[in-house]
Amino acid sequence: ARSLDSLENSDSISLLDTPSSSTSNEPPLPLKPWVAGKSGGLTLDLSHLQTYEGGENGTQTPGSMPSTPSPLETSKPFPGQAADRDGTSCLTEDSFLFSDNISLGESFNNAERAEEELCSMLLEIVLCVMWRGVEGSDDSAWLERGQVFSALTKLGTTNELLLPVDQIKLGLLERMLEWAVSDNREASAAKLPQHTENAVRLLHMVQDFLQAEGLVNPALWTEKVLEETVTLMDCLMVWYSAGSQWLQLSQVGLRLLLGFMSQEDPEVCAMATAKLNGILQTKEVSSQDEACYLLGKLEGILRRSIQEQTDEIYSFLVPV
Repeated sequence: ARSLDSLENSDSISLLDTPSSSTSNEPPLPLKPWVAGKSGGLTLDLSHLQTYEGGENGTQTPGSMPSTPSPLETSKPFPGQAADRDGTSCLTEDSFLFSDNISLGESFNNAERAEEELCSMLLEIVLCVMWRGVEGSDDSAWLERGQVFSALTKLGTTNELLLPVDQIKLGLLERMLEWAVSDNREASAAKLPQHTENAVRLLHMVQDFLQAEGLVNPALWTEKVLEETVTLMDCLMVWYSAGSQWLQLSQVGLRLLLGFMSQEDPEVCAMATAKLNGILQTKEVSSQDEACYLLGKLEGILRRSIQEQTDEIYSFLVPV
């Protein structure tokens, strides 16, 4: 047995010094990893933990593999993991949390892009068939071309199409106007009458389409249709040609211009107003009825712009 004086002469007491052959009947006290120091306080004896030292730097958990990082080793990576991690890699690893949303958005964008490409390709095919594939410019040829629009109307009523039917028709008319302009500019003398007749019939079709479906959907009065229509009429010299057919076609052009002027789109209204103003400056009004018709239409558009307080459109109409 040790005296209390012996405790003061040592820094720590080992648990192994406890007699194992004690004759006392009392149960052995549990091993305690602390001892009393010189100052009377308790100190922790870590000498018995030295037997667990192992691995590279003594922080290995007992029973673990040497490659397993200890919780105390913040710099030791797991197997297969890069030891040097910078801010960029952290951002990259964190961004995977949003990868599902990103991939979902990309899939929607890809699907939408694929639908647009499919619609564009189908429009080109139908356009080639109905414009290049149908020979002639007589009634039978335009009856076949008109059947395409009738078929689209029936398809739209019984099926769900990738695009609205009126948008498909509008796309066809825009492309037909482009091709009609190209045909009349590049046509030979032998082919010019046929292309001219096709252009005249096409302008009538555009008028019927806009005055029918354009009343329901004003968005069909697009800047593209206006631009191509004016270009085609200028190419045909509609405003300055003599003859009953050209007079009728010029009236079609005036009605179209007035229709575009009544739209809420300032750019469309400005283009149509500028064109009409230019025509009236260089072309004489043929009759009093035509003058009254133009003044009446312009007065209605002007009154509406005043009521709706659209100053921009009002400024376009005043010079006319």
